Amino acid sequence: MTDPYIAGMISTDPFHKKQVVEGRIVAVLSNRFDNRGIILMPQPSRAFLKNEIHELLLTDENVSPGDTVNRICGLGFFEIGVPGIILAGDTVNVSGQTVGTVAGFNDTHMPNHLNIVIHSLVRKTGAALDIELQDAVIVRKENA
Repeated sequence: MTDPYIAGMISTDPFHKKQVVEGRIVAVLSNRFDNRGIILMPQPSRAFLKNEIHELLLTDENVSPGDTVNRICGLGFFEIGVPGIILAGDTVNVSGQTVGTVAGFNDTHMPNHLNIVIHSLVRKTGAALDIELQDAVIVRKENA
């Protein structure tokens, strides 16, 4: 079976409408890497189920699905409260502040968790952004 993203069969955003994904921070991170070498999956979307926990990473590199990311820092881990689809380009808000847009996903740590890599103009850790446990995480389509 061929993956339609890898085969180039999908050239536009197929998501006419999608639910906002919501969750809560369960761990705040303070780690930084300048040569991490995370390879983003070629697929620009992933499904996130209720009660799953995933990692939020921030980069100031201009990357897309399939690219390698070196400059990252950890924001935190969050638990999905309202499930749905997250798509590259979605806006990520933590505790009411926009931290950036989803650049892509990495499955290095699966089946434990996915890395959600977020592009931002400023690369700051969760600790530097004063993120707290239980802060709200909201991921929505940019035009929603």
